[in-house]
Amino acid sequence: MLMKHTGPRTTKGFEETLAQVQEFQELMKKAEAGDAEAATELLIRQLRLEWFDFEEAQARMAALEKVSKKQQAELAQLLVDTEVRTLAAAAGTDPAKRRAAGEHFLEMWQEKELPATDAQIYSYWSLMADYAEDQRDKKLFKKIVGECEDALKRNSRYSRALKALEARLDNFPRK
Repeated sequence: MLMKHTGPRTTKGFEETLAQVQEFQELMKKAEAGDAEAATELLIRQLRLEWFDFEEAQARMAALEKVSKKQQAELAQLLVDTEVRTLAAAAGTDPAKRRAAGEHFLEMWQEKELPATDAQIYSYWSLMADYAEDQRDKKLFKKIVGECEDALKRNSRYSRALKALEARLDNFPRK
């Protein structure tokens, strides 16, 4: 995928997205020709579009030669989102893998590494809730639900998922 169309579904809107795709392709050519600044900007855009898993993203970041402080900060955030996406996808519906991912996310949270995109935010807190539930740690589970609500309250698409987490809290197993 080279671009996600987010504009209006009009001829003008699609033409603007096409222009963005063409710009992206030019950026790819510059990066392939050895332009270090273009390579950094290209990786940022590729990570936004979820091109790579966590390991590949780390390797590509390590190979960058010219990165501004602003780009470093953006890349660090994109790497957190990529890590969450990669681990959540690998966990799938397997309860043991979900708990392990949740335990890892708890460590990330303790290190103040928080995802920024809504899908990753929900995965992060949801899998962490699975871990807290497995550990029968109601205090942690309650804190996770509150953090998830705070992070996603602006997005109505997650209201059902948040209600499900709240219901799990209401029916939390006793120690």
